[in-house]
Amino acid sequence: MMLLLSLLSLCAWHVGSVVAQNRGGGRQRAGSCPQIQIFGARETTTPQGFGSAITLIELVQQRFPGTISEEIVYPAAGGDDYSASVGQGILAVIKQTSAFAVRCPQSIIIMHGYSQGAQIMDDAFCGGPDLPQLNSSIPLISKTTANNTAAIILMGNPRHVDGLPFNVGNATAGGVSNPSLPPHYVTRHPLLVADISANSVCSPACRLQVPAV
Repeated sequence: MMLLLSLLSLCAWHVGSVVAQNRGGGRQRAGSCPQIQIFGARETTTPQGFGSAITLIELVQQRFPGTISEEIVYPAAGGDDYSASVGQGILAVIKQTSAFAVRCPQSIIIMHGYSQGAQIMDDAFCGGPDLPQLNSSIPLISKTTANNTAAIILMGNPRHVDGLPFNVGNATAGGVSNPSLPPHYVTRHPLLVADISANSVCSPACRLQVPAV
């Protein structure tokens, strides 16, 4: 829990930076749009909902009252259906975040995925390849989504990479899937990327990744 609270403090700093930039530009959100929207994606074989991602989502909502949460709707299947599930999940992340960014172009976005949920967010925001479900090497999310995203928090990410220059933490093992390259993801705003390794498909220890901005 202490690690989650520390992560939340970092998240608050990054979100605050984006809020300040939006205010500085004199832009106003539509009345029906939240200041912050957090998208959550659950782990493998968990029923539709937020799964284990709910813990951090609720902490964010406590820290930022009025934050709206939205679950990524995808199968989260395991076994032989895993790759197809990841592919559908990537498309769901793209579709849902793009729709929100069009509807609420001045709102701040936070992404939080757990296990397979982390993988689909990693793929959508950072690109692949992540074979067999993704052969593209470029980010797939919209420009507006990218510009409005203040934080990406990934737990138990199968695409975790050790040894990147902005890593903070003590995890050394990589994930079991094709590794991601977070530097692909470029935004005009300060961005927090956190990968807290919390299950067997990533690494048994904890890691916090914070890129220089």
